[in-house]
Amino acid sequence: MKLKSVIVLLPFISFVGITVSFFSGFMHNIISLSIGENDDAKVAAVFISLGVCEVLTGVTLGRITEKFNLYNLATVGTLLAEVAIVLSFLALFLKDYTLCFVVGGLWGVTDCYVNTVGQAICS
Repeated sequence: MKLKSVIVLLPFISFVGITVSFFSGFMHNIISLSIGENDDAKVAAVFISLGVCEVLTGVTLGRITEKFNLYNLATVGTLLAEVAIVLSFLALFLKDYTLCFVVGGLWGVTDCYVNTVGQAICS
């Protein structure tokens, strides 16, 4: 790869770490604040939605990366991560448990999307 093509991908590549840090460290706090207590079953339900969305994205995304321009897909991945960040802060301020499911699912989609498209670009 040329240096210029790597520089263009830096924001996209940075979202690989951001997705993991958000849903592994910050998501639990958002859920706990939204339910007002530390109910492990409710926290686990949101993380299950994250995992299901991540698996479904992985199943469908392989075909998509073969049909579309990978750099355009990287742009969509960056936008997905930015939307997930904004919705995470919205869920934090609104303290809405239902919104936590949407945020969890979106983080799952974003994590799988960024990793899959990043691997496709690097290969």
